[in-house]
Amino acid sequence: MDAHEWSLQFDVTDSLHQYQNVVPVRALDSPLLLNAICTASSRFLTIVWGNTKRAGPIQYNGITLPDLDAESALHYHNVCISYLMQAETNIAHNTDILIAITLLRYYEQVDAHAIGVDMQNYLHVVKVFFETRLKGEPAGLVGLLTMGLKDVHESATACFNSRSLSQSACLMALRQEVWSALIYGRPFEIPLSTVHDCIIFDWTSKDQFYWVSRVFVWLACILRLSYGTYQDEDDMADAPTKASSVSQRWRILKSFLDRWDQNPPSCFRPLWHEARDVSRGRIFPYMLMATSCQVHTLQNIELGRIMLTVYDPIRKRLGQGAASRERETADLVRESTWRVCGLGLSNSSQVSMVTACLAIALCSDFIDGREEQVAILDLLTKTERDHAWPVEQTIGQLRKTWHLGDAANIVSE
Repeated sequence: MDAHEWSLQFDVTDSLHQYQNVVPVRALDSPLLLNAICTASSRFLTIVWGNTKRAGPIQYNGITLPDLDAESALHYHNVCISYLMQAETNIAHNTDILIAITLLRYYEQVDAHAIGVDMQNYLHVVKVFFETRLKGEPAGLVGLLTMGLKDVHESATACFNSRSLSQSACLMALRQEVWSALIYGRPFEIPLSTVHDCIIFDWTSKDQFYWVSRVFVWLACILRLSYGTYQDEDDMADAPTKASSVSQRWRILKSFLDRWDQNPPSCFRPLWHEARDVSRGRIFPYMLMATSCQVHTLQNIELGRIMLTVYDPIRKRLGQGAASRERETADLVRESTWRVCGLGLSNSSQVSMVTACLAIALCSDFIDGREEQVAILDLLTKTERDHAWPVEQTIGQLRKTWHLGDAANIVSE
């Protein structure tokens, strides 16, 4: 994947592709943005170039970059910090700062290659940004994150064609928080609207960008429910009331998934589909989609399905029928994992492959077939090699858990 394709990952939820088309132009007049772009892109280029094991200076698009090395990203990052410190008092009302933070958060995630841990420092900055906005604009924040979910009469096309760069950056920040919550199984920290608001959809819409943002918020609500964090009135509730609220919220979120399964929006039909067939060496289903937006929406649907299944508060865990229900749960989780991975491999991009890695990290305990395990290690290795995403720790843990040696690592060229 080259740097042009790398930039597309930030625009999966934006029909106007503003990170690709607008942000570089703004960077010409914003030293903070310029250095944030250089921080993230230089780290990406150095990692991918190192993965190719080619000698000599890094090249991009036939151009030699003799001064680009592993220290370059750190240099640009330090410059960004100096600008952020100067702008600290105006953080909540500066779009360039939010955009820069999402770029620096990406750098922080992939930099785990070098330091061995994701520091998550910029997630805290994002949290401060949203909390500050929430204090000053209690209605505005909900609008930024839910993209007008409360106004069900608004035209989906009008809403998304008029989306501001700030809204696009908010959705990017939301995606990064979703990924981190899934990776680390920790509480979801960005404020959201209520569960009821998040399932208000215009089911007649055929706009894929309408759906990708709403499914994102739906998934975020599932994570907030699953990992037991609340930022609303339930914090003060007694235990019986809170337990009842958890079950009620789960049913509300599950109702959206049920309706999607019964009648999914027509814009999410695959161009081509082949079921997985292990006997023929096809471990994952092949599901070719028209756009990365469609791919990411369907992957998030499956991640939501996994979380709702595993964290079902009314699931019977003991007594008659419990063992059968556990087997059904395992089968469902595996099938969703195959679909997420199949979507990633069939429509290979940085976002789709990383999302596949998230599903693997969540569901690896349910994967017991040797061929499937080898294929999963193959997918993880390809993601790190081609997309600079740090999965070395995950690979090591899975090899140990599955008793697989280095010989199992056969990566397709």
